[in-house]
Amino acid sequence: MTTDDDARWAQAQSILDEQPTDEASEHLRRRRRAVLAALIGSCVAAVAVGALVFVSLSGDGGPGRADPPAWQQVTGLVVQGMGLVIEVYGLVVMMRAGLLRKNRWSVPAAVLTRAQRKSLLDQVRGRTAIDPDRLALVRDTARQMLRQRGLLALFVGILLLQVGGALSSPAPWRTVMAGTFVVCYVALFGLMERNARQARRFLAAHPAPGEAG
Repeated sequence: MTTDDDARWAQAQSILDEQPTDEASEHLRRRRRAVLAALIGSCVAAVAVGALVFVSLSGDGGPGRADPPAWQQVTGLVVQGMGLVIEVYGLVVMMRAGLLRKNRWSVPAAVLTRAQRKSLLDQVRGRTAIDPDRLALVRDTARQMLRQRGLLALFVGILLLQVGGALSSPAPWRTVMAGTFVVCYVALFGLMERNARQARRFLAAHPAPGEAG
């Protein structure tokens, strides 16, 4: 193990102990900036791609296009309303789980390398032997995997909004977008549920001191 690896493990442990070192705090600040820049860039790219798709696929959507049946429009609006309600519910779940708090940026794994994070995940999943010196960090990784399930409701809400929009105001670009969301989210739901099951099994088999029994 390299000196840098040792330093990063120590930084992660300091964050877990709620006493981050100066180096750990600096790593977290850099991570926050990088994540925010990525989010802004993704939003700009998504808007640009959406505009291009709309322009290229809606050329036949002039005034002469027939409106969908009333039942289809109503169904679409109902589905969108359900999506909005679930979105609000998802935000409440995320707030209760602490996913929207400022200190959620300060997860210990944020200062680790990709290989180190993979090592923790492999231990949770039972693919590698548990390192007793990292057990507290592995437990924290399992808890983060469970908390991510709070995002499911948010994703379902977004999916229903897209599907409802495709029903109430059908257009090729809406149909393509809704279909893409369905495929991606089905795969994502399966992955998150699998992660949650693995995390629950690990935490049950390796409870923290005071949690046993």
